[in-house]
Amino acid sequence: MRRFSERLGLTQPREAIQRESIDERLANRIWSVITQVFWRNVGEYTDDHDDARLLFSRLQDDFFGAPIDRLSEITSINVEKVRDWYYSAQWNEVYDLVQFLADFSRETGPQQAASHLRMLGQVFTTHCNAVLEEEKSAYRFVSGELSEITDEVEIKSIETALEFTGSFRGAKEHLRVALQRYSDRTNPDYRNSVKESVSAIESAFSAINGERSNTMKIAVTRAEERGFVLHPALKSGLLNIYGWSSDEAGIRHALLDERANVSETEARLMLVLCSALLNYLIVESQNTAR
Repeated sequence: MRRFSERLGLTQPREAIQRESIDERLANRIWSVITQVFWRNVGEYTDDHDDARLLFSRLQDDFFGAPIDRLSEITSINVEKVRDWYYSAQWNEVYDLVQFLADFSRETGPQQAASHLRMLGQVFTTHCNAVLEEEKSAYRFVSGELSEITDEVEIKSIETALEFTGSFRGAKEHLRVALQRYSDRTNPDYRNSVKESVSAIESAFSAINGERSNTMKIAVTRAEERGFVLHPALKSGLLNIYGWSSDEAGIRHALLDERANVSETEARLMLVLCSALLNYLIVESQNTAR
């Protein structure tokens, strides 16, 4: 069930896309993945199991820079120490730990412990990426490296587009609903997020032209007839993006087929692209009117 703030569209871009932050829910889910993949798959007694000894020795020495003779013989006690640190750590320190654990996927050596941790690192990377995507983190594992996929400029673009009023309030409303659909953590609606993002651009051209057009090509032509100047390359790019989202092989066609899936990545891309386009169209329309 969607939360009250999400139903009313009160979710903000910086809440929807977690950049340079980790909320409590995301922190809890990352810890759960660590628990399920690592803590529950190494020995109960650290000193008696090579994989547990290798894991906690690396954490103690390489990650925390602490003496390994302070490790406990009991795995649960070592886990509790990591947990205490984890829930007091800054967002970037949490991601440091996430990357450190994922790096076990590159563990070398024929020993059984190394092989086991290598497999756990690979599983961890996969499951962690799923959580990062579901919780709208701005970071993902790409070729084993935790990388930023949504930057400050993209988030600022969404925020700026949501600030416009006046004749573009319809476009702003479509974009607000697109963000709302995208940011629902429990039941995201990527299909309709894409639909609303594209509708924001259609609404913007309706405001510019004073009329609604049947196709984007007609809308662009009408705008140009009214003195609105689009660089040929930008015009071509706009129509290509719209075609990608609207033709039979595009995203928007999936809206007509309940069996087809629209991914989080596609919905985020359309949200960012359409926000940037909306900002451009609004500013240029104001310049044209002068």
